[in-house]
Amino acid sequence: MAITKTKLVLRTIIVLLLAFIGFSLYANRLPKPTIAEATGKPIPNFTLRDQDGREFSITSQRGHKVLLMFYRGYW
Repeated sequence: MAITKTKLVLRTIIVLLLAFIGFSLYANRLPKPTIAEATGKPIPNFTLRDQDGREFSITSQRGHKVLLMFYRGYW
């Protein structure tokens, strides 16, 4: 039973597509965290500017639960 040219091309495309999907999933894995969890540990003192340009000091939040979120810029 001979494989026609159309079937051969279709099978080649399918294999290449599956290989591309597999490589994409492997290459885009999320990295594992490289630092230890900081839950429950005291925060070092720092001061930054907020979105309105006013200074914000973390010491003003002592005694409260704080969630810090840092965003990496895409520029």
